[in-house]
Amino acid sequence: CLSRSLDCIHTNIGIALAPKSSYSQVIIMLKLIGLYVRMLRYRVAVMLIMFFLLGIAFNQKFTLVSLNYVWAVISLLSSYVAATTINDFADRKIDNVNHPFSEGRPLVTGKATTMDLFKIHGMAVFISLVSALLISLPAFIIILVSVAINYFYSLEPFKLSYRTFFGPIILTIAYVLLPYLLGLNLVRESFTNSDVYFSSALMLLFL
Repeated sequence: CLSRSLDCIHTNIGIALAPKSSYSQVIIMLKLIGLYVRMLRYRVAVMLIMFFLLGIAFNQKFTLVSLNYVWAVISLLSSYVAATTINDFADRKIDNVNHPFSEGRPLVTGKATTMDLFKIHGMAVFISLVSALLISLPAFIIILVSVAINYFYSLEPFKLSYRTFFGPIILTIAYVLLPYLLGLNLVRESFTNSDVYFSSALMLLFL
């Protein structure tokens, strides 16, 4: 009788804890999604999409509608989230002084932990690379270069963000040239003289 009673107690406990466990997982997931959106700073995100669309429009004028456009935007924006998360981690001490109350710096305000940023970073890198691979191998390489730039820009021993000359050049490549190349890749494989002139003009304007 006692063993049956204990079995009933264990069963009831399991039933009681299961919904709470599922609820906690949902809350954690919603928090990570919210943090993902927060790290996608919309001003730069819009600019990335603009240069991506210019790469398409300059060469094709949107005569072809493709699901690859969606994958490209997801990949591009996720690579930017990967950049902001790793940069916020690298600059957390400086941000404590310069942006102590900034909503765009959740690590500084305490709304996110270092582990939260690492989770978002890993998720963003994965989404960006897989989405690009669904488009083509050249698209994958473009996004891979974008992700690699994040580490060169923010982390030691390179930390190009602290290099007066290299910092702006790296940002120009990441924010202008790579999105343009991603858009170009969707409509054709070759990089013509017209693309060289046009993309160079866009980069000069950005600088």
